[in-house]
Amino acid sequence: MKATKFLRTTALALACAAMLFSLGVCAQAQTITYLAQSPDDGGIIQATDGNFYGSGAGGAYYHGEIFRMTPSGEISTLYSFCAQVVCEGALPPILGSDGNLYGVTSNYENSNEAGGVFYKLTLSGDFTILYRFCAGSGCADGLDPNSVIQASDGNFYGTTGGGGAGGAGTIFSISPAGEFKLLYTFCSLANCTDGGYPVSPPAQGDDGNFYGVARVGGAAGAASSTS
Repeated sequence: MKATKFLRTTALALACAAMLFSLGVCAQAQTITYLAQSPDDGGIIQATDGNFYGSGAGGAYYHGEIFRMTPSGEISTLYSFCAQVVCEGALPPILGSDGNLYGVTSNYENSNEAGGVFYKLTLSGDFTILYRFCAGSGCADGLDPNSVIQASDGNFYGTTGGGGAGGAGTIFSISPAGEFKLLYTFCSLANCTDGGYPVSPPAQGDDGNFYGVARVGGAAGAASSTS
């Protein structure tokens, strides 16, 4: 318990400070209020219950956690990873249109779910795995997912940093019920001119299409390096 509290360092305090600061950018004098200290710098979301949620290191099993913070700054652990078979989770969740939290866990060599998972977490702490990555031979569906977004059709979209037929990642969609669809495999073109190894989920444009970036490849050069 003491170790978990110790891991709640300054990140959320800074996040809250930045958020409060941004609300008054037109004012000459700014007031920063530090609400709490937190375990991660990945950002927070406010859910339908008015509380803030985020992720970080620590937790009951020291493999990451999802935490809740009240508007007054009181922090509690909502879910500790490794309570089930998923032993790594440090990416911030998103708020689904149904009021639940959704997110992914990254690929870790010592994880029981080495390819990562897509999960749902209720605000009462009920955790459900909706999809396991690297489900097929050669991880054709991808591995090491990079967070997700929820699009206007209600489905979730994201990218993986590895896996796929070319080993350079994929673009996928998953329904709220866990139905997976492989939309694109990176490095499908010669010399990886279509790019590879994305590090973030796509964004949905106002035309309804998805836009994003890949870390390597493209017309300027082949995706021969992952650094």
